[in-house]
Amino acid sequence: MFNGVKLTTFFMASTMLATSAIADVQSPFFTEVAEDDIRQITTSDAEIQAACPQLQNISLQEIPFMRIPIIKGTHEIYFPADLNLREFEDRERVTEIDAFRFQMLQAADGSEQFFMHINFLGGSTDSGFPVVYAMLASYGSITTYASENAASMAFTMLISGTNGNRYVDNTSYLMTHEITMTDENGATIHADDAEITDRESLDELNQALRQLIEANSVTKITPECTAALVQSKTDVQIMPQDAVKLGLIDYSIDWANITAMMRVTP
Repeated sequence: MFNGVKLTTFFMASTMLATSAIADVQSPFFTEVAEDDIRQITTSDAEIQAACPQLQNISLQEIPFMRIPIIKGTHEIYFPADLNLREFEDRERVTEIDAFRFQMLQAADGSEQFFMHINFLGGSTDSGFPVVYAMLASYGSITTYASENAASMAFTMLISGTNGNRYVDNTSYLMTHEITMTDENGATIHADDAEITDRESLDELNQALRQLIEANSVTKITPECTAALVQSKTDVQIMPQDAVKLGLIDYSIDWANITAMMRVTP
């Protein structure tokens, strides 16, 4: 956890849109993402394997697992499956997430406990990065848990929890990709598109995303690895067990057998 570190100033500048509710970690679900909806490759891809040696060099071990530790008095928030950060407009929920962010930023030491249950496919950086900034700046302990989906901005939030307290179901869909923009006609603009007027800004955002992923890895992945994970015009699906090897997640949970996978210390 990089408490107090402000990766870029844009984290603070955005308007927040999100939602919350009490997390139920005992009832995980799994929904397949249709191939028509998102182009997927997995971390078995040769280019990623070559750029990220942790995928070959770090092994996993199975440990008994009973439940995610939720300490009494923990501040809880639930990002549900139907959430789209770009379009969400429920003002009451916006107020609630703003209060959650304020609590994280006001945490004066490690005694405050926060729990974030994540299950959604992402949304805008304007809405999501303020949450990530609050997580990185907080001196409290933040547990993150993905129970079905953690893609795009949701994945960024998931890996920004406190090192040692980042959990994911072993059937969850994890995905990361480059940050894009949307033009006035709703078309997606990529950083390497020929016709783009704000290329420098988009490049800076993607560089900040790669640095954030690299900084949150406890196995110290390289810039070459993060570049392979955040590719232009490609959605990179990361299998939960590989996310553990990369040091971006700490435990991959097998609810059916009440066990978890964790890294073997290199």
